[in-house]
Amino acid sequence: RLYWTGFGFHANIVEEYILLAAVLHVAVALKRTWDISINYTVSSGKLNLAISGITLLCFMTIHLFQFRFGETQPFPLCPPPYLVNIGTVFHLRLNLFWIDTCTTPVAVRDIYRMEFEVFQNIHWCLFYIFSVVVFSTHMCLGWQKAVPAPHLEIPKR
Repeated sequence: RLYWTGFGFHANIVEEYILLAAVLHVAVALKRTWDISINYTVSSGKLNLAISGITLLCFMTIHLFQFRFGETQPFPLCPPPYLVNIGTVFHLRLNLFWIDTCTTPVAVRDIYRMEFEVFQNIHWCLFYIFSVVVFSTHMCLGWQKAVPAPHLEIPKR
């Protein structure tokens, strides 16, 4: 796995970018909530984004500890030359990132097995379904708040 990014973290550049974007989103959201909506009650609806955002932050932490940092079993995989199996495009097969035979297989993290083990528990399934509903609600509430904002210059019909 390629971890070198120049910052010394055990993450690739995409993971670092997503982390930076999430931290920036949370920091700006908390500051705006504190400045604008802190004096309102929960029943007013002004804190819906903040409550769903904190719930999503808890979900993302649990999700990362389960899947990104979770303990996995090694799975032997045969990488193709140049790390992409171009021949599968012409044969309509899905093995774009592995080949059937090789001399030295590489051990990779078996995420599929870990996912299968996690979702055998009905409580984790319900937790993930609940989190998807909260994410959809958070996204819709945020979109309703962002679209009428004058500084985005989205034209009205």
